[in-house]
Amino acid sequence: TVTWSSDNEAVATVVDGVVTPVAKGTATITATSGGKSDTCTVTVRQLYSFTLTGPYTGETLVVEYYEGDTWNDMVAKYPNTIKVYSGYVAFGGDGFIYLENGNMIPATAQIDPNETYEVQ
Repeated sequence: TVTWSSDNEAVATVVDGVVTPVAKGTATITATSGGKSDTCTVTVRQLYSFTLTGPYTGETLVVEYYEGDTWNDMVAKYPNTIKVYSGYVAFGGDGFIYLENGNMIPATAQIDPNETYEVQ
């Protein structure tokens, strides 16, 4: 018999070894059996999304990302659509991705859920 527990059920719960995220944060999951135990740390991050639309083809992509992801992470997740050229991010063949104020996005920049991005 294995007994499961979470030290922070406001972040993650565990039942029969299945961990369920509840809110952003960190929790330690403990499994105990036969007088022995082991732990693992679980980090729950916020999932965000936004839509990119190409100005020439009208191609759209709903981009999902986690808090803390960079544009390089998006290239790995969407390799057929989001590309890096000379350290900057591009959307397919439709142009470069810009911040709302007109600055081009460096590939290493963290994605900001409060920012508006345009493909130009």
